[in-house]
Amino acid sequence: WRGGVHASPLRPPPPEPVAVAVLGPPRQTPWVKDSEWPRHRAWLERAKPAGVAEVILADGGGARLLEGLVTNFFVITASPDGTPLVLTAPAPADAASAADSATERVGRGAGAGAGA
Repeated sequence: WRGGVHASPLRPPPPEPVAVAVLGPPRQTPWVKDSEWPRHRAWLERAKPAGVAEVILADGGGARLLEGLVTNFFVITASPDGTPLVLTAPAPADAASAADSATERVGRGAGAGAGA
């Protein structure tokens, strides 16, 4: 069989706070690290406004934030009772990635709940 490689330079981290834009629909196969993904997301990279560090994919007109183009995306907020809450994309949008699991474990260790 034949294989391919996609590589690009690693950019330095952006200064905080980080600006994001909600621009794209969900990936068709979010549970698969598809080699076509860099090509499919090229239009989103071109549409990214100046000064924006990451594009967040969403569904339902932006009602549910799912994932970033190049990052795993988490929301840290508070539940109605004030308990810190770590929100991750609902499975199978990111298929419960190792990063999700690790983030949820760290959050629980700090007294935060987890949710999708």
